[in-house]
Amino acid sequence: DECVDRLLELIFTTNEVFNKPHFEFNVEKHHRVSQKAAEESIVLLKNEDHILPIRFGRKVAVIGDFAKDARYQGAGSSIVNPTILDHTLNCFEESGIVSIGF
Repeated sequence: DECVDRLLELIFTTNEVFNKPHFEFNVEKHHRVSQKAAEESIVLLKNEDHILPIRFGRKVAVIGDFAKDARYQGAGSSIVNPTILDHTLNCFEESGIVSIGF
């Protein structure tokens, strides 16, 4: 009973915080802004022979399951519920990179 009382007290005292009105946003625009922020925050530790960026029309082999089934964050306090999830294998056409295998 004491545990339930504590939980109910928490719910009732924080109710105003969690009952904020829902707002609409442009999902596609939000995704592109997030993608640009991610791209600009990538840190390249070593670029031997100036292999990057990969030139248009260059052939590459893709290795690893994450290219097909992207993984993002975990659970608990780091849970992420993406509205759009890009998979590497699906992005080759727009990038101009030719995949010779996965």
